[in-house]
Amino acid sequence: MVGGIGLYARVSCHDQKAQLERQVARLSEWAAKAGQTVVRVEAVGSEMNGGRFKARRLLADAKVTTVVVEHKDRLSRMSTELVEVASSAAGGRVVVLEDSEVDDDLRQ
Repeated sequence: MVGGIGLYARVSCHDQKAQLERQVARLSEWAAKAGQTVVRVEAVGSEMNGGRFKARRLLADAKVTTVVVEHKDRLSRMSTELVEVASSAAGGRVVVLEDSEVDDDLRQ
């Protein structure tokens, strides 16, 4: 089975709905321009406990072979490289659209 794209957008506070919607739109636009099929979208207002339920659900979805995030720290505050290696070992990949990191989580 050929896999598809999973989009993961996250903001640090529940009151950043506009920013969350902007992230989802930008990720969707990237997928469309790349000619990729989006099979799952996870948008998170805040997951401060570090459990990242929606990220884990996205990564566990067998239909998702590529996870696309706007910034590395949207997927994980730390150890994003481990997620990338694990995804690669399972035949998937992680695409980060912006190399710069966002530090609003640390300020919160």
